[in-house]
Amino acid sequence: MANFYYLYCLKDKNRSKFSLKGMDKKRVYTLGYKNIEAVLTEVNSKEFESQKVKAKLEKDLKWTEEKVRNHQAIIEEVMKASTVIPLKFLTLYKTEEKVKKVLEEKYNEFRELLDKLRGKEEWGLKVYVIDKEKLAEAIKKEDEELIKMEKEITEKPEGVGYFFEKKIEERIREKLDEQLDSYTKEIFDILGHFSAEKPVVNKLLPVELIGQNEGLAQKEMILNVSYLVLKEKVEEFQKTIKRIHHHVYFPKGLWLEYSGPWPPYSFVNHIEYENQNRDSN
Repeated sequence: MANFYYLYCLKDKNRSKFSLKGMDKKRVYTLGYKNIEAVLTEVNSKEFESQKVKAKLEKDLKWTEEKVRNHQAIIEEVMKASTVIPLKFLTLYKTEEKVKKVLEEKYNEFRELLDKLRGKEEWGLKVYVIDKEKLAEAIKKEDEELIKMEKEITEKPEGVGYFFEKKIEERIREKLDEQLDSYTKEIFDILGHFSAEKPVVNKLLPVELIGQNEGLAQKEMILNVSYLVLKEKVEEFQKTIKRIHHHVYFPKGLWLEYSGPWPPYSFVNHIEYENQNRDSN
């Protein structure tokens, strides 16, 4: 039976022990060059043939979820004992020799990246709007033009007052967008100094893909960012988020949520892994 070689990540060379099994319950092991190792497992080439994989990804949710979970679990286990360069899901080679060749050819690049990531963890921050009414009330109290308009409306005749109210509503909508932009910039900047590399701003998730916290109304994501944080700074990073959440932004209708540590995908995606597909020679 022909095999492909499925790569999970690259790491510093050490005495690795793997308690988890790889794809299809196969053994996880390492191949090394100098002081760098690739973490991999053998997989059935028929199952992971390009067209079959494409069909599975499109139609077989159970298969896809199982493989993605295994990919993530192996990398997270390796992270407990070593700095890692996580590789993309479905990184495969035809031979062990090809894996070794890539390690040799790109050794300096991988070595530099591992050194950069050592002692650091990726942490994510997501910011949501959970109560626009609170935001609107905060704006009414802070915006001098709105304070003036609210005062003047009591002095207007009933008919004129109606149009004045519409003008106030329009002003609030405009200020709401401006204020949300201002809040996201503030939060981004407050936490920016914790990141050893430039923070990475990720795509916002649509409402239908966002899990809702118990007791909270539907959330709208307005910021999704990744930070590369020194391990000794993680506790301070978390405490800062909790503090500004409870004392500053939650009272204004925002919800701050951090997660991690994650494999540092956000800080290695610029690396081009040549020939990292099952069609490699």
